[in-house]
Amino acid sequence: MLRHLLSGDLIHIDKKLASVKEDLRDKKIFITGGTGFFGKWLIQSLDYLNMKNNLNLTLFLLTRNKNKTQEMFETLSINRTYFEGSLSDFKVKGLEIDYVIHGAADASSIHSPRSTKGISGITEEVQKLGQFSLDSHVVRFLNISSGAVYGEGSSFLESEIIDENNLKTNYSVGKLRSEKLLNDLSIDGSLVIVHARCFSFAGAYLPADRGYAVENFISSRLKHEKIKVTGDGLAGRSYMHPGDLVVWLLTILLKGRNNEIYNVGNDDEITITNLERLINSFFDKEEYLPKKMCPGKNYYIPNIKKANSFLSLSNSFTSQEVVEQYCQWCLNYQN
Repeated sequence: MLRHLLSGDLIHIDKKLASVKEDLRDKKIFITGGTGFFGKWLIQSLDYLNMKNNLNLTLFLLTRNKNKTQEMFETLSINRTYFEGSLSDFKVKGLEIDYVIHGAADASSIHSPRSTKGISGITEEVQKLGQFSLDSHVVRFLNISSGAVYGEGSSFLESEIIDENNLKTNYSVGKLRSEKLLNDLSIDGSLVIVHARCFSFAGAYLPADRGYAVENFISSRLKHEKIKVTGDGLAGRSYMHPGDLVVWLLTILLKGRNNEIYNVGNDDEITITNLERLINSFFDKEEYLPKKMCPGKNYYIPNIKKANSFLSLSNSFTSQEVVEQYCQWCLNYQN
């Protein structure tokens, strides 16, 4: 069973979506990737928005394990229908749907070296979902992409022309090609496609074993081990609160322009060295004293001016606040 999010997070989301949530009224939303980190936050938030505002929402959830997913969301009150299967074998027809949120991703592809078979597996599934959306008369389609499509040494600007040859994994190439493929389906404008290139996040439901810096550092402290920092510690990172993530994703879904790409993340930088100091100070119950540093060239921080300017989106939490809240959640539920 899903642990309920803190009421403060859900109230925050409802308040931040005040200007757009009426666009959810009486809508039917098809969601892939509902059991992952993003999906858990989105579905629980939609349940709260539906209850709080009497939106009469209906969710259609594609899941590989129907029974497990039903159990996960059993306490929610929102109308929902489950379809068991994956995008590769999904054959449901005859549905009338308003919105699609495509968040499913093959975790094994994230670090897999690029291969023709691996990339085509991703794009074929997206092609199938795109055609399903056209057949179901979907009005708006949110494609959850990734900042990984930029590759190394990028300026992380949505307008940047990306050389696919610089991308090294099935995941990054597959995500980039999926964006282009979906845009081709929306030429006549009957299906509005919007893309969210998502960066780094930390918060409830994110398992502390994924192999990235913040999770690795917290996992070490939960095991009473010393944090190991490789490299010079100058690499720059940033972390978005998942409550803000939900606000941004739903706003992009409802108000984003056709075929437009929006970076999603926090531009409040923290170096790897200071991330280590922050997590150690939390577990040791000491004051966090960041070290003044000039960040190195290795950074993964989005340029979010487009979302700021055109959709009036902003972050409500600093990277420090996000990491501290995540530390507390891990201490409560993953220890």
